Amino acid sequence: MSDFIDNPEEAEKTIGPELAYLILESVNGGFKDYSENVTERSRAICGPSAKASFINDHMIYHARELMGKHPDVAFIPRNGRTHLVIKQRVEIKLKKLNGSRRATNITTDAVWRYDSQLPLPSPFQMEFPGFIGSITHLIAGYQTNRLKTGIEAVYIVCPLGKRNKWEWRIDFIAPREPVSKLNAPSTIPPEARKVIAKDVTVQALRVRL
Repeated sequence: MSDFIDNPEEAEKTIGPELAYLILESVNGGFKDYSENVTERSRAICGPSAKASFINDHMIYHARELMGKHPDVAFIPRNGRTHLVIKQRVEIKLKKLNGSRRATNITTDAVWRYDSQLPLPSPFQMEFPGFIGSITHLIAGYQTNRLKTGIEAVYIVCPLGKRNKWEWRIDFIAPREPVSKLNAPSTIPPEARKVIAKDVTVQALRVRL
């Protein structure tokens, strides 16, 4: 329980601005691939599930390209998907988020355990039924605009049951120091901008510079 990351400030400290920015680039890259590489006809034919699956696969592709050799990042298989583990403290899955900044999933036992912060089988932790795991489960995801033609916002959120414990908006973030040359993107915004973090438990919006 003491290892659970229960606020966005601690998440920001754990993940760090460099990795947060690379997660943002992975999300943007997946959506950009869909927008630029899928024909208008194919987009009209494919339903929302096919679109989300395409973007998810491409987000993971970009994440591997950007962070595949990063010493603090591991990629693990999870129920047919790939999750990121950062510093053996947080496990992150990349998803589309709804208007409440929640991932829309079929509620399987694995999804329920993930969202309830219960331990899941992994090489990094032992399972103690009923206790919050030593690795905090997070979701990094995007919300689309009203026309569903672009990304409105990108968040890292911490699910806890049927709501989010906290939310951290990262689409305004840029590295506070140069991104490592190891698997780094080709361009970096010239200046760091605001990081918006929202702690849902107290309904307070914190704007941090």
